[in-house]
Amino acid sequence: MSSQAPMTLNPELREYHKEYLGLKQEGSDLLATLTDEQFNWSPAPGRWSIGECIGHINITESGIGKSVDRLIGEAESRDLRGDGPFRHGFMGNFFVKSMNPPYRMKVKTAADLVPPRSSILEPTAAEFQKLQDEMLERIQRAAGLKLSAVREKIAGPLKLTLGQWIAFGASHGRRHLWQARQVKNNPSFPG
Repeated sequence: MSSQAPMTLNPELREYHKEYLGLKQEGSDLLATLTDEQFNWSPAPGRWSIGECIGHINITESGIGKSVDRLIGEAESRDLRGDGPFRHGFMGNFFVKSMNPPYRMKVKTAADLVPPRSSILEPTAAEFQKLQDEMLERIQRAAGLKLSAVREKIAGPLKLTLGQWIAFGASHGRRHLWQARQVKNNPSFPG
């Protein structure tokens, strides 16, 4: 995957492309020198390890990817085209921004999004990189589509547009990479 966003991407998609490249690099930098013990170390009972943070990103990103795929398919089948700028709904924008670190509000993780308590670094890290690459490919596929024209429910009555789903994935990833970095920076982190 090229580190440069193709010129065919509108400014919104170019920004998402940049964000997902940043997630890939930050994840790679964070995990590069860890052992499996460090990956699974938790700062306190009930607090997530780096492995749990990455595992949660992977589980969530997989679901986000499915929503983005459905919305791309819907926009393509309805021939909803546009170059932007696009207007996305206020509540969806607020929800996406609320994910950004450092977060002020903790959110209870749905049971199906809770990662395993312990995992092996190498395959979890490889899955993280693969999922970021897949999202970068989805961003390419979304080029030329009207990112605000199709929506899918995320929770309760809240629906996100195609653009918001892509932005949500990036914000959510940043949130949990930040959380993982806090674990690594803990004074008790095994060294």
